[in-house]
Amino acid sequence: MAVGQTYVVLASDIDLSAGTIVSLVNVAVVSIIDGMGGSGCPSRSPWRPGWRSGSRAASSTGCASLCWIPAHRHHLRQRIVFAGFALWILPEAGKQVPPAVYQAYAGAVLGVPTVLLILLAAIGFAMFVGRTPFYHALRATGGNMQAAYQTGVPVARVRIVAYTISGLFAALAGLALVGETASGDPLIGGALTLSSVTAVVLGGTALKGCVGGVAGSILGAFILGLINNVIFFAQLPFEWQG
Repeated sequence: MAVGQTYVVLASDIDLSAGTIVSLVNVAVVSIIDGMGGSGCPSRSPWRPGWRSGSRAASSTGCASLCWIPAHRHHLRQRIVFAGFALWILPEAGKQVPPAVYQAYAGAVLGVPTVLLILLAAIGFAMFVGRTPFYHALRATGGNMQAAYQTGVPVARVRIVAYTISGLFAALAGLALVGETASGDPLIGGALTLSSVTAVVLGGTALKGCVGGVAGSILGAFILGLINNVIFFAQLPFEWQG
């Protein structure tokens, strides 16, 4: 989520709906797998039709941000709509995915942990985007939107692409949470929006836009995780995490 949020913040915006996309994808994927009989077939491959359908639902939901105008008031509407859909699909936490799904997520491919491959893929994506004209237009938009528009930068298109990337990474986060929690929860993404923004800021990306990058956001996410782990293993009150 922090990776996707970085591109929106670089454009001098904040994606307030990312957390609800996580929740929606989480419950949609779990419900699709369960509805196709996946919960009763733990011995099957995690890449069976139910899991593939869930993955397609995740990517489609993430890219749905294309249908919304990047503006603060529309973020609030989008949050309400996505949160409502998540509660409609699964009113309360529940349903289980086959063990093969979370075992694949917690496992390894050719000796390399799956979660590490996911992280490397995100870094590779960021490196690719960083070499494109879009990235330079994005930083220009965040630095001075009016000046960027006057010099021919397609500001509206750049912002829409940034929000689409954020939505896609939020969807991937929801898909990863299926593998981590092995169940669905319509409220699971509630606190993640603020956490993603915090990770971006800790990583050195300025909320005013233009300054920063994905590498810092990944480091910021690790810092947040480290703080929570220290508090947990030190047996300090859970409320101290905030």
